[in-house]
Amino acid sequence: MSLNKLPEEQLLLINRFLEAYNELDDQLRTSLKESPNISFSKLVDIYTKNHPRWTEKKFLKKVADLRNFLVHEMDSDSSYPAIPTQFMVENLERVLNQFLRPDPVIPKFQREVINFQIDDSLQKVLKVIYQKSYSQFPIYNESVFEGLLTENGITRWLSKLAVTNTTIIDFDENPIKSILTQEEKRKNFSFIPRSSSTIEAEKQFVNSPALEALLITQNGKQNEKLLGIITRWDIFNS
Repeated sequence: MSLNKLPEEQLLLINRFLEAYNELDDQLRTSLKESPNISFSKLVDIYTKNHPRWTEKKFLKKVADLRNFLVHEMDSDSSYPAIPTQFMVENLERVLNQFLRPDPVIPKFQREVINFQIDDSLQKVLKVIYQKSYSQFPIYNESVFEGLLTENGITRWLSKLAVTNTTIIDFDENPIKSILTQEEKRKNFSFIPRSSSTIEAEKQFVNSPALEALLITQNGKQNEKLLGIITRWDIFNS
């Protein structure tokens, strides 16, 4: 059916579909920093690889097929060979909206962050692990951030002590600073500003296998007050 004979509601669906498709193409290309010669389907593949929890790949492949069919199979009399459904258009606009207005990490991950001073005892940390089931703790020397203490670091410290020391371990006599040295040399934390999106946070975990926690502050600076924390478990189970 030629454009001038299409019912207004069908023409509106086509226009909405193509506008959303083009905008999403731009958003994906900008996000991935890919060149104009990369196809939309390839962009979807790359984005899915970087965001394994993203579940829109199958739907967007259908969107790409329909868009190509609409654009490349248009007859010489300017008639479209198909009309996208209301459901497809609304779903495509929903996906686009995820890029235009992504969920911010605050308030989603805003919470009181339990932290310790570097001279605090391991006993204090173990009590919190037992009571709260937390496993990552920012460590400070007064107001200076010193690092992230984790269950893995504590386990390595205990393992080393078990094979090198035959005396009874007094957890109250061992300060955190002696345990923090057992954390892996790879950086296991990063600071991010409260304006970051959950999409950006997830990408950091995907790209950094050693990353165990993202610490949220106003501007992503270490000397700022902690507003929240995101662990690997948080981001992949939210």
